[in-house]
Amino acid sequence: MIKIEHQRHLLFSFIAILPALFFALYTNQIWEDFFIAYRHSVNWVEGDGLSYSKDQRIQGFSSPLMIFLSAAVYKFSGKMDVFHTIWG
Repeated sequence: MIKIEHQRHLLFSFIAILPALFFALYTNQIWEDFFIAYRHSVNWVEGDGLSYSKDQRIQGFSSPLMIFLSAAVYKFSGKMDVFHTIWG
């Protein structure tokens, strides 16, 4: 059984996510920074390092959390395309 305090946290989290989810579904727009992070994560998962281009070693992403999450989804989803990763 989930305690009442945890239920409130879950409800608040669900309510906080709803506007972003509705916006993404309604407008079908994707934040362009995700594509930069996605390319970094794909290179990282493929063994080419955490970089945008294989031959350049510079940090070009703004969110390490987005890199880790998109790399995990990309790897464990069977290396699907970008749209499977973003909705994952």
